Amino acid sequence: MKNFYTKLLVPALIVFGCAKDDDKKTGTPNDTSDPRYQKAVFDDVDVQTVSYTADGSLQMDIYTPVGDDYDRRAVVVFAHGGSFIGGHKSLPDMVRLCETFARHGYVAASINYRLGPGTSMFLDSLQVLGVVARAVHDGKAAIRYLRKSFVEDGNPFGIDTSAIIGAGNSAGAILMLHLAYMNNSQIIPPHLMQIIQNEGGIEGERGNDGYSSRVHGVINLAGAIHKLDYIQSGMVPVYNAHGDNDKTVPFDCGVVLSSFPAPQFRNVLCGSYEINNRAMAVNIRSKLKVYEGADHCPWIGGGAEPTELMDELEEEMLDFVYREVIL
Repeated sequence: MKNFYTKLLVPALIVFGCAKDDDKKTGTPNDTSDPRYQKAVFDDVDVQTVSYTADGSLQMDIYTPVGDDYDRRAVVVFAHGGSFIGGHKSLPDMVRLCETFARHGYVAASINYRLGPGTSMFLDSLQVLGVVARAVHDGKAAIRYLRKSFVEDGNPFGIDTSAIIGAGNSAGAILMLHLAYMNNSQIIPPHLMQIIQNEGGIEGERGNDGYSSRVHGVINLAGAIHKLDYIQSGMVPVYNAHGDNDKTVPFDCGVVLSSFPAPQFRNVLCGSYEINNRAMAVNIRSKLKVYEGADHCPWIGGGAEPTELMDELEEEMLDFVYREVIL
């Protein structure tokens, strides 16, 4: 039986705009002799749940290392998978990843975002686009919330606003890829721009206005992007992991859900292989981890439980973020 994401993930085109980033480096250690970010230096993790939208309807879990007195820590914000109709912030893979990053000295967050009404929405491609646009607006609000907390609330989570990484698995990776790279309204097709405008514009209307939704790096676990030319020189680095026999999200460019019986419900996206190629072509730092012969998300099994492949994957993600974002 296919795992949770394989059964549910039906990626759609999304658009995401980034505000101007005025962050300044606030003290994240860049000394290679400092074990923070390189080793799991903390044994225990604290989890705090906060409401981050203007109407209080959505929450995220914020993980911090217990016993850490450092007050300028890099942040990794995770978005779960589930086809924009399922999943939640407390899935086992999200908990595992957040705990791992927090033990290495990061602040990690796992967000809930608005989901669609169910599989019936895939009968209407425009409805799908609206659902995904709303989810992206929620992701933006979560990042803005963290920056707002730094400025207005005395930095209660001890974050470094100049080192925020957007991370996601499957549908969540699709969200974060567009969050980071789709920021030029001149490239977005007009019909998509109209949908975005109907949902509140590029930044949306989910609260925490006046703060940037920019990230400084991306972790892409089995995600894909609508247009490769969204990725332009000077943009943020990306870590990619993907099975090269993925029948849900294409490894290169192709239809999503290639085994799905109704072709009219498919979208064409470009997966991690082509994302990595494009990034390198425009001099963006990028790494691709290929799982040869593997289908969708081999690092998780049924119920989003991590498999033994998660250990190596975590090590690679941690190393990439440290070298390409922190240093």
